[in-house]
Amino acid sequence: MKNLPMSGHTTFKVGGKADLMVYPGDAEELGKVICMLKDEGLPFLMLGSGSNLLVSDEGLRGAVISLKEGFRNIEIADELTIDCGAGLSLGVLVNFAAGHALSGIEFLSGIPGTVGGALWMNAGAFGSEIKDVIASVSFADSNGDLKNIGINDLPFSYRKLDVDPRCVVTGCRLVLEKGDESIIREKIRSYATRRAESQPLGRATAGSVFKNPPGDFAGRLIEDAGMKGVHMGKAKVSEKHANFIENTGGASARDIFELMRKVAAKVFESSGIQLEPEVKIVGEGLGPWQ
Repeated sequence: MKNLPMSGHTTFKVGGKADLMVYPGDAEELGKVICMLKDEGLPFLMLGSGSNLLVSDEGLRGAVISLKEGFRNIEIADELTIDCGAGLSLGVLVNFAAGHALSGIEFLSGIPGTVGGALWMNAGAFGSEIKDVIASVSFADSNGDLKNIGINDLPFSYRKLDVDPRCVVTGCRLVLEKGDESIIREKIRSYATRRAESQPLGRATAGSVFKNPPGDFAGRLIEDAGMKGVHMGKAKVSEKHANFIENTGGASARDIFELMRKVAAKVFESSGIQLEPEVKIVGEGLGPWQ
């Protein structure tokens, strides 16, 4: 599809048009798409659920590749192991594991993203990270070739999987623990309650805007800097959780970007700590972060 507005594909509900949106049906098609784009000299962006993404108002040149159509597979590989595709939602994964009395990923419940996005960001919550349960990750490399890499060779770090950004995550294998389904589902409900109490669920946000600095919390620093509830155009720092920015209706990507910069500047002024964006900022026209 051509000239597709990205505002309909991100949880911030902002973003200009993408030149091209591609939906490969399987790994073989994905490899062909990557090769075609490489031959044409076109850049591409991988899109999951758009839940950790700020796309500029001017949009994206090149292509956007979405794996939501052909990469939502999930199956039990053996007693404690699940294989799943990058386009699968985290909610489906968590519920599938619970239904098979497999424990270890309850912390992912309520995170509005896909498996692929969670792997790229090493998604985490409540003291756990997805790397803790990964056995291997499958990729299509920059030449479209398929590879499978074990956990010992995967450079995970805080909110990052540090591999060639031209690679495309296609899926993973998780190793979990046998548990009791009723206890697992109670944990899921408990995490959901904690999120509802502390986060602006149901609002147009992209989750945590900034990474937590070592030994501290971005939300606390933002609140202490007096930025809770501050507006920039139609973008607002959430009054429920200061590390969330809400599109209150009709915000532009520029509103959100400039509010992020203002927040970071105030935090640096008050604490000397430089916040680093957790949200991925893409597209033309927004300029450098710093």
